Amino acid sequence: MAIALEVISGVIFIRFTGELTGDELIAMAGALARLESTFEVTPHRLADFSQITELQLNFETLNRYRAIREEALVKNPIKSALVAPSDLQFGFARMHQILGSNARIEVEVFREHHAAYRWLGLDPGQIPAAAPTAP
Repeated sequence: MAIALEVISGVIFIRFTGELTGDELIAMAGALARLESTFEVTPHRLADFSQITELQLNFETLNRYRAIREEALVKNPIKSALVAPSDLQFGFARMHQILGSNARIEVEVFREHHAAYRWLGLDPGQIPAAAPTAP
């Protein structure tokens, strides 16, 4: 699995490709929290699950993820768009929405990218189609 974090047009983009394991999800949650802490104003984000092919997660991992996200220091209310076209991806996105709750984060799940971009106030024409390389 490759997970890429990149800031584009003032939004944090998180792109997942391939098989997602619990260790990778926990590492991404920590990296996201560190990235968010570097901003004076926490940016909106878009998590793109459209390239996930398999999930290797269990309840313990999801509970650890929930704890990390609950403790995240989000400095202002933000929006988090989750893009999940397939049923597998959509189911994971809904779990992510429920378990990754934070009072300052409004989370919505979308089946297609353009709707998510519009919800975040982005022009889809300004967003690169290819996933950035992982840091």
